[in-house]
Amino acid sequence: DENAYNTLVHPVMERACGAADCHGNAPRGLRVYGAGTALRLPGASGPTTPGEIRATYESILGLEPEKLDAFTSESPRSSDRAYKLLLLAKPLAIERHRGGISLRKGEPSEQCIHSWLLGQVDAATCK
Repeated sequence: DENAYNTLVHPVMERACGAADCHGNAPRGLRVYGAGTALRLPGASGPTTPGEIRATYESILGLEPEKLDAFTSESPRSSDRAYKLLLLAKPLAIERHRGGISLRKGEPSEQCIHSWLLGQVDAATCK
């Protein structure tokens, strides 16, 4: 759900993954844009722009498009399979992540992203 991403999940992604030495850096496969990152769209200044939120969302969709499409077409979506997506597998260090562990299973940021992937975003965990 792009609307839930825009309002609830993007701020979590920006905080958890957008540092200059992480995904707030152009050479990364997953790019996180925004005011809280080192990566801004040309001409962007001040608060994170809708274009930057959209660019990050598109970066997430492009990370593993076939795998993500297959996952999101499941009904219901498998909680266990969500952890096989790079968006969670790498920051949880289920798969090798150059940045090490950047999320811990059960913490609010992880629950926010996980619940969004499942299509039932938990707004309380995203705050």
